[in-house]
Amino acid sequence: MIYDVIVVGGGPSGAMAAQTCAENGLNVILFEKEALPRYKTCGGAVSKKVLDLIGGLDGLEPHFKLYGARTFTTKLESLIHKFDDLSIILTFRDSFDYFLLEKARSKNVQICENERVEKIERHEEYVEVTTSKSSYFAKILIGADGVNGLVAKQTNLRKNWGKDKSGICIEAEIQLDSKGIEEYVFDPQLVDFYFIENWGYGWVFPKGNVLSVGIGGMRERVPDPLGSFSSFLHLLSKGKSSNLENNIISKKAHLIPAGGLDRNIYTDRVMLVGDAAGFVDPFIGEGIYYSILSGIIAGKVAIEAINDNNCSHEYLSIYEKRCDREFNNDLKFAYKFAKIAYNNLSLFMLCLKADHVLYKNYLLVARGEYTYKQYVTMSLKRFPITLMKIVSSTF
Repeated sequence: MIYDVIVVGGGPSGAMAAQTCAENGLNVILFEKEALPRYKTCGGAVSKKVLDLIGGLDGLEPHFKLYGARTFTTKLESLIHKFDDLSIILTFRDSFDYFLLEKARSKNVQICENERVEKIERHEEYVEVTTSKSSYFAKILIGADGVNGLVAKQTNLRKNWGKDKSGICIEAEIQLDSKGIEEYVFDPQLVDFYFIENWGYGWVFPKGNVLSVGIGGMRERVPDPLGSFSSFLHLLSKGKSSNLENNIISKKAHLIPAGGLDRNIYTDRVMLVGDAAGFVDPFIGEGIYYSILSGIIAGKVAIEAINDNNCSHEYLSIYEKRCDREFNNDLKFAYKFAKIAYNNLSLFMLCLKADHVLYKNYLLVARGEYTYKQYVTMSLKRFPITLMKIVSSTF
């Protein structure tokens, strides 16, 4: 049997690619190497722009509604903005990913869990995928198997990530009693971000009696990730009766590709989506939105390619063009923004602190209401006002 589409990976990008294909009548099979639901290292922040893509999260429990953010500068000065409407839903990624997979299954996607892909071979008329259990054939293969995925390596789209082209993230789930949560959570409707001089940022996301705490930064800037994470927990725990490091229930590290760089994301009969393609916000490391959107785009391109009986490299180039148009050109702009911001982090924080409009408008970028290019353009036009505010706050 030759399937229309094989999807490798059961995260948001794979689930949405599979669902998109199946909704349009394609015969789709998806492989997930772990038993479902499975743990995933991630803060689990589902932004407003993600909700606009997938609709509501009815039936997903637990989830927590947030309306804004508290951000700490490099000098630990806090900035706060809260919107009237919903900005973020916090989830546990095992629940969120399983929720999306069940939606795909309801559209007749065949989901094979606990089945690891071991080998991929491209032939003129089909792709052959060998798993831990059998061999399968399809007209198109969609690689949604993450930053360390096999699809990119075995189809020669990518061998590895350079230190200057990827980041590292360490995230822990920390369980506290109600008194401990009260000590650490300023407002259960806000996420907390900390920008740390020289290497990156940290976060604290409240999820009931669990805190999702993590750090992220470019690999070349974080020579000792575990030590940096421990220092961040120590900073948060200072003066508190509950020590975060003593209450960790899970902790993992993983690579994050820096979005906005030119990469090979397609070839004959193959497309990469989500983290496997490097689609991640290079400033704050958010990837769920780009995973879902790239999955939808890849699904639509697969439908067209199969209907036109043309799965060649040349035909699938429309996938890259659509990704560029929809989001990747802005990720390229975001990459330049991130390099400037992190190389001048104290100055950037000073501007946000002096001019609250800049801070609020950046949160609108995270919500999907501004692009990075629009944000930078607006900030440059506003620079005389920001400069006057900095000067007036100095005297």
